[in-house]
Amino acid sequence: MAARYSTDSSPTVVAPPAGVPKAPSTPPSSSSASSLDGDPSVDTQALYRTSPALTFPRNLLYAIAQFSLVLVLLPYHFVLFALVPRRRWRASWTLTDAALMPAVKRIMSTMDTCGYKIGARRTDAAPGAVGRWWIRVRHGVRFEWVDGLESTLVGGVLADDQVRVRDKVGVYSWTREGVDEREGLVGLWLHGGAYTHNSAHPGASSSAIPSTIFKREPRFSSIHAVEYRLLPDSPFPAALQDAAAAYVSLLRRGVRGSQVVVMGDSSGGHLALALTRWVKETREERGPEWEEEGGWKLEEPAGLVLFSPWTDPSHSYLGHTASTYVPRKNSSDYIFESPQFRLHLVTSLLGSRPSSFVLSPYLSPGARSLALGALAGFPPTFVHYGTSDRCEEEGERLVRHLERDGVRVDKVVTADTPHDLMLLATVWNKRQVEQVWEGVLRFTSGLGR
Repeated sequence: MAARYSTDSSPTVVAPPAGVPKAPSTPPSSSSASSLDGDPSVDTQALYRTSPALTFPRNLLYAIAQFSLVLVLLPYHFVLFALVPRRRWRASWTLTDAALMPAVKRIMSTMDTCGYKIGARRTDAAPGAVGRWWIRVRHGVRFEWVDGLESTLVGGVLADDQVRVRDKVGVYSWTREGVDEREGLVGLWLHGGAYTHNSAHPGASSSAIPSTIFKREPRFSSIHAVEYRLLPDSPFPAALQDAAAAYVSLLRRGVRGSQVVVMGDSSGGHLALALTRWVKETREERGPEWEEEGGWKLEEPAGLVLFSPWTDPSHSYLGHTASTYVPRKNSSDYIFESPQFRLHLVTSLLGSRPSSFVLSPYLSPGARSLALGALAGFPPTFVHYGTSDRCEEEGERLVRHLERDGVRVDKVVTADTPHDLMLLATVWNKRQVEQVWEGVLRFTSGLGR
């Protein structure tokens, strides 16, 4: 399902000059940021409705043309790559892999250019009665609302005058009949999609990942997918507020932090890291013995599982114009790399925050400039990425940062695979897909014991 981008887009924020000092992990709220007159890292006249996407009817005509090209070029690429294997983007790719990749890349770039969201749903609306029945029958999943984050926990990085905490957050849950959720492992799934696309709905493409984990790892008594708010209408910290609310809801009903595995792909992996940092910093601030109202404690998760995590938004934010953009390596990946759209993504994520906040460990834990010890105390972490992945370099740096700071890391790197390989699990090289699943299962088998 595709939905049109909101025209109420994000502010334009001037990027920091080279060498800007690292922002604190908890910067001023938006109300205080507006008082920083003269600070070149803050645009006090933030402009909204800045999306570079085409508008109707140009976007519709462009989409029709591009999807027509996909239909024409797909058989052409099958023939070309069968007759001339050296023309494949990666020599190791099968014929199917090689022929599908140009089509997927064109589709992804078309959706961004036209301002369409892929698989996104309203995050403030529950499925209807028929919808709830269908996902229960078809996917074995139930939908529920959980309470929004209580006011006593909304401070520091979660406080923002322009991004309010929701009263309730939607969650889709895989559960085992007759199994007590307070036993075994409990997963918290955060879907990917550049904070713009996709959904926690079990019919969404990325939901195949938690569904497969739940089927293959019987130690999970439940997995909960969070329907967090998306860009550009809901910039940081909206998604983090929603993820924190879902995490806290598990603790409030008796699940221990030592049971919880926080998981995510791409931007969902980015959000999983931010959530873990928030839990860690809040716990340190209050003390490990602090009890919240109701007698529960804010405990850190047992582990993290990250698929192709996006960990360095600062990479593409080296200047305030598209001409300063430095594209990521691995042009054979399907991710659409356009200066205008990538910079717009980062400014949308920042919202009303000063541009220096892009260097915060909340936003760029995979940045080269990440301070020593910034990831100390994080739980054991599984990381997967491919060598044809646009996020390969930042995945490598994240692993180095974690290991440097004393965190146990299980890493699986698959040769010549694109970004978020598990989204392509049904069509990609089965041996490489299974390599990732085996790594995940080895990792989770050692958690919560």
